[in-house]
Formats: sequence, C-alpha cells, structure tokens
Amino acid sequence: MYESLISILILLVGFITELTAQNSRAERLWSLDDCISYAIDNNVEVLNANIDYKMSKADVAAATAAFSPNISASVDGKVSWGRNIDQETNTYMRMTQYSNGYSVTASMNLFDGGETVNRWRQARVAKKRALTQVEQKKDDVAIGIMNAYINAVYYKGSVALKDSKLQTSEELLRQAKMQYELGMKSQNDVALMQATYSSDESALLAEKKHYENAIIELKMYMNMPTDSYIDVDTVINDIKPVYGADSFDDVFRYAEENNPQIQDIKLEKQYYNLSYKTSVLSTLPTIEVYAQASTGYYKNLTKNIGDHFSSQFNNNHGEIVGMSIYVPIFDRLGRANRIKRAKLTNMKMDNVEKNVMQKLGKEVQLAIMDRDATIVEVNSLEKNVEASELAYNLACQKFREGLISAIEVRTSAELLYNSRLNLLTKKLTLISNQKLVDYYKGIKSWN
Repeated sequence: MYESLISILILLVGFITELTAQNSRAERLWSLDDCISYAIDNNVEVLNANIDYKMSKADVAAATAAFSPNISASVDGKVSWGRNIDQETNTYMRMTQYSNGYSVTASMNLFDGGETVNRWRQARVAKKRALTQVEQKKDDVAIGIMNAYINAVYYKGSVALKDSKLQTSEELLRQAKMQYELGMKSQNDVALMQATYSSDESALLAEKKHYENAIIELKMYMNMPTDSYIDVDTVINDIKPVYGADSFDDVFRYAEENNPQIQDIKLEKQYYNLSYKTSVLSTLPTIEVYAQASTGYYKNLTKNIGDHFSSQFNNNHGEIVGMSIYVPIFDRLGRANRIKRAKLTNMKMDNVEKNVMQKLGKEVQLAIMDRDATIVEVNSLEKNVEASELAYNLACQKFREGLISAIEVRTSAELLYNSRLNLLTKKLTLISNQKLVDYYKGIKSWN
C-alpha cells in the first residue's frame, strides 16, 4: 500500500513539474535581441570565424618569435666496421669503432630585406582582419535573424487579425440566424454568413500553419533544435522613426569609417601592400650570423682503445663563429614576376575598394529613402484603418437593423481586414528599414 502511495506521489510531482515547465515555457516570449544573441552564440560561421581569429593570434606570436635567434642542438652516435679512419693516427685501417658527436648551433638574421618585419606586420593585419570578419559574420547573422523574426511577427499578427475577423463572422452568423428565425433575414443571408465564417475559419488555420513555418525557418537561422519551443514577441512599438531624421552624408561618413565590410577591404588592401613591399625588398642581400659549439667521443672497439668520455668531451670541443651574405643575382625572373604580380594585385584592390564604397553608398541611400517613404505610407494607412473601422461599424449596425445585405457586410469586413494587414506589413517593414539605418549608423543591439 505504501509503495503504491509513493508511486502516485512521484507521478504527481513529475506531472506538476512538467506542467510548471510547460507553463513557464509558454509564457516566455522571445524578443528580437534574444534571438540574435542565441544565433550569434550558436551559429557555425560565427564559431568558425572566432577560431580563425584565435589562429591569427597564434600567427602573430610566431611572427614575433621570428626576431629571436634560431637555436638548435644535435646528438648523433654510430658504430662502423670495415675500412675506417683511425682517429688516433688519422690513417685508414680495418676496424670496428664507435663514435658520437654533440653540437649546439645558433643563427640570426641581421638583415633580410625587411621580410621578417613585413611578415610580422602582415600577421598583425591578418589578426585585425580576422577580428573584423568575426564582427561581419555577427552582423550578417543578426540581419538574417531580423528578417526571419519580422516575418514570424508578421504571421503572428496576421493570425491575430484573422482570429478577430473569425470572431466577428461568428457573431454576425449568430445574429443572422436569430434574425432569420424572427423573419428579418432570408435563408440566403444566413448561408452567405455561414460561408463567410467557414472561409475565415479555414484562412485562420492556414495562417497558423504559415506562422509555424516561419518559426521553423527562424529556428533554422538561429541553429536551434527543431523540437525546441519558441514564440516571438511583437516589436511594433519598439521604435518610432522620424521622417528625415538622418542625412545621407552623416550616415555614409560613419559607415565608410566603421562598417566591418569597409574595414575588412582596407585591411586586405594593407596586407597586399605589405606583400608588394616584401617582394621589392627581396632583391636586396641578406646577412646572417651564426655560431656553433661541438664536441665528440671516439672508441676503437677492435683494439679497445679510447680515452675516457669526460676527457674527450673537453679535449675534442671546438667553436665556430661566422657570417654569411647572400646576394640574389638571377633566379629566372622569379622575383621580378612576384613584384609585378604584387603590384597588379594592389591595383586590383584599389578597384575593389572603390566598388565596395559605391555599393555601400547605394545601400545607405536606399535604406534612408525606404525608411522615410515607409513612414509616409504608415501614416496614410493608419488613417485608412480608422476610416475602414468606422465604415465597418456602420455596416454592422445597418446589418443588424436589416438595412443592408450580408454581402455588403462581408465586403466591409474584407476592406477592414486588408487595411489592418497592410498597416501591419508596413509597420514591420518600417522597423526593418529603421534597424538597417541604425546598423549603418553603428547602432546595434548585438556585440
């Protein structure tokens, strides 16, 4: 009996916990910033860009270490037999001997035509580029999420409008049936209102399906598991744009200095400019200094002859200090070809930079123009919605009084629904346009 009670209590606690989790999950609405933050933390391209940035930091460390001397040590040992040189008499003889050697070598470039310095500079530029590309990936993800999010909000708002329209149709259908029973309406009026109700019910179900599809698409952009729950919050009242609030010159001036895409192309141009300098300086001589300390041990195994290891280690040691100068004379036009290609690449990057600047200017100008045009459309549609609501209310009143037919009420309801839907569409478009203008101004909610 006690075991049964315990089992029931466990099941009851599990049911209450699951119900609480479902309620808390259902109450949470995901804002645009929530979706963007989640996507940035989980997007594969952003994660890979961060890995590239860490790799670029390692490249900077390696390029910095190239300024220090190169130090190496070696140890070798061998056993030889047959005809060999006797190290005691320096003559050939047949014997078996063992020998090993020890050496430490250090070398350092005094001058290499600036190659080491330029490689270090290139590594630092590549690091900055990697960081810029991380920001660019985040921006691309955020803009993609914004579009998918607003699409989901649109369908959610459309579901609400269709649900409201269905409730109105249901009420009109109820009134039509009552009036038919009182002899105030014909059977055709009731049938038409029934058809309107059925059509609105079917449209609501279809719109809910569109909203579910929009949520799935949003979760795909966010790299969120498909079985996870998410419900979007409205963003209509988040911002109130002002017509003509931003000038093209101010926005473009900021964008051309701070936009990640522009920064990336400038850094890439700087990188190839350093490559050109390196190729030019590679025609100069290179100077290297080096030093070596070595010693060895020898033993004649055939005659069992050989001094003690410690004495040979001290007596056989030697040192070398030297300098080498390498002067390039002719390498089958390899250097000349690299210089020419680097110069042409620089010219190409100038053209790429101009093209990116022109594209950015066009995008900024269109973003501001679209935003201002949408503000005018929203103001006009708001007045249209007010007029449609007034006309619909009057139509409903006349329908109750039997002055107009169900067809006229249905037409008025369709006009009201379409005006509200158009207003919702333009408001969401306005939000998208404003956030795009804010992005070019450097105002963004993500990091």
